[in-house]
Amino acid sequence: MSNNQDKKLSVIHAAMGLIIENGISELTTAKIAEQAETAETVIYRYFKNKQDILQYCIQAWK
Repeated sequence: MSNNQDKKLSVIHAAMGLIIENGISELTTAKIAEQAETAETVIYRYFKNKQDILQYCIQAWK
């Protein structure tokens, strides 16, 4: 797996964990970045916005 794929998966896993712990309403890109141990700007390389991240999470849960 490439470094880019690793980072993207790290963001998705961080978001999924935060959703489970705190719910969607508490989810922010800043919290996702902190949990994924990356910069918030990195998230926007792979995702348009928080809604885009949520769609990827939903697909991962299916």
